[in-house]
Amino acid sequence: MVKAFNTQPAPPLFPGVVNRTALDTYVVSDDAQAKAIVLDLLPGTGLRGVDAGKLSNSRLLERLCAFGIEPANRYRTDGFGFKFPPAGELPRPS
Repeated sequence: MVKAFNTQPAPPLFPGVVNRTALDTYVVSDDAQAKAIVLDLLPGTGLRGVDAGKLSNSRLLERLCAFGIEPANRYRTDGFGFKFPPAGELPRPS
């Protein structure tokens, strides 16, 4: 099982970029091979994949998304996303 794509709503997710900056999607799984497959598919979407560790971290990602909803509503934006610095390619964790 792999969990990804749940830290931003659909409007910014479909283009995958905001102001020419690739959005991050966080990928979690206890299956290293399955996670690698999802991470390898992401560059063609415009999204940058971030290996966010084990599947139990999905609870944290769900809370991150829930947090993003409140300021997005307050500022009346079309959506939100979270960016993990640095920009560009991230090395795969060892």
